[in-house]
Amino acid sequence: MFLPFFFAIRGGALKDFSVEVGEVKSNDGNCCTMGLAEHLSGRKKAVVKRWFDIAVATYPAETQAFFTTQKDQFANPVGYTFSQGLEAIFDELLGTTDFDKITPFLDDLMRIRALQDTPPSQAVAFIFDLKGVVRAELRQAKTDLRSLDEEFESLEAKIDYIALLAFDGYMKCREKIYDIKATEFRNMTSKLVERANALFERHYREAGDKEKE
Repeated sequence: MFLPFFFAIRGGALKDFSVEVGEVKSNDGNCCTMGLAEHLSGRKKAVVKRWFDIAVATYPAETQAFFTTQKDQFANPVGYTFSQGLEAIFDELLGTTDFDKITPFLDDLMRIRALQDTPPSQAVAFIFDLKGVVRAELRQAKTDLRSLDEEFESLEAKIDYIALLAFDGYMKCREKIYDIKATEFRNMTSKLVERANALFERHYREAGDKEKE
């Protein structure tokens, strides 16, 4: 499976690479993301924490604090889902980048966003924010970013693709919610019509009985 063609022409980000899901290789066949992966592995905890803070920043301050401090999966299912999901996605980016493994975690995150009725742009914005988080953490570690430019471009292309997957997942969840609401509305309307018909029948029946009297 290969990334969509547009990545190959996106600002030249991947124009010199053969990009296959799970690995990015240079033309000589050597892995070109190893250096960046090693740098990021050492900053993983900080990267995921900062990314998590950005992802939940759309919630009120009190809720954000709860998501951050409450670690129990059942007491804090939303915070737990985000924490586990973001870490799993980041691990895949540092490893084989298997999008089939990433998608289930994205779906869980997008279900939460969809239930909040969040606009699509805001729902997936935190995916793109990972780019800035990575660069900020490496600058803080005084890493020479210039030597990693090509690897950053490849990583950012993957993040863009993950954002597209997230958008697809979000729209599917919203469609499902609309379907559920439409079904509930039809059922409610049907029950109201049945009740109205029953009342009319009762009224006419009682009126007919009185006429006979």
